[in-house]
Order: sequence, then C-alpha cells, then structure tokens
Amino acid sequence: MSIKDRDYAAIIAKACDKQLNAKEIGRDLWYSLYRDKKLGQVEQIFELAREVIDRQNHQIRAEVYSANPLSNAEKARVVEKFSRLYTESIIIENIIDESLGAGIEVKIAQKTFDFSLKGKIQQLSKKLKEKYEV
Repeated sequence: MSIKDRDYAAIIAKACDKQLNAKEIGRDLWYSLYRDKKLGQVEQIFELAREVIDRQNHQIRAEVYSANPLSNAEKARVVEKFSRLYTESIIIENIIDESLGAGIEVKIAQKTFDFSLKGKIQQLSKKLKEKYEV
C-alpha cells in the first residue's frame, strides 16, 4: 500500500500536535517512506507537514528577502503591513540575498511583493524597453 505525500504530511502534523512517542513514530515513518520509495521526497513531505501545522494554528509564513538581516522592529513592520491582507498570524523567515541591494522582497501565500532596489531597477528597465522598443 502506497501513501500519498499529503497523508505523510498529515501523519507528521498529527504527531507534532500530540505528545506521542516520537521514537516509534519516527521509526514507522522512515520505514514507510523507505518502503514506498519516497526517501527522496522527505523535504517536500516535511514542507507539506509544516503547511498542515500552520493551517491548524492559523498561521502563514512569509519569506522576506533582504540584503541585510532585518531587525526585530523591521520584522514587526512587515507583519503589521501584511496583517492587513491576511487574517492568519504571520511568521517571518528572513532570507539574506545581497543581490537585492536595498529594500525587501516578500513571498507569502504564493504571491511575491517586490520592494527591493533590484526590483525597481528591473521595472524601470522593462518600461524603458517597452517605450523605446530596445
């Protein structure tokens, strides 16, 4: 019997939600993944489990890319701004991308909001190309 990735994710989420025997669950989970030839998909399955857990806890994750680490105050400002768009509690994951130059790029709920210098330059370049057909 083969189990779907979402079913594995639900099992992991349920295990995290309850105080269950982690050793036993871990052993059974790894055995099932091995048996179903899904060891190569472990990262994807755990990502699905994180999504299930976040939904259960009414949370949403935002990947915030910046050239430098964000301060707690800056993270709070991002949460404040995006809380107007989303009802879930927002969890910030700050990812450093020096190529942005300045500003931030936010990926949340499969949408991207680009407030970076790199993004502004790309927008300007695109408009100039369209205007002057370069």
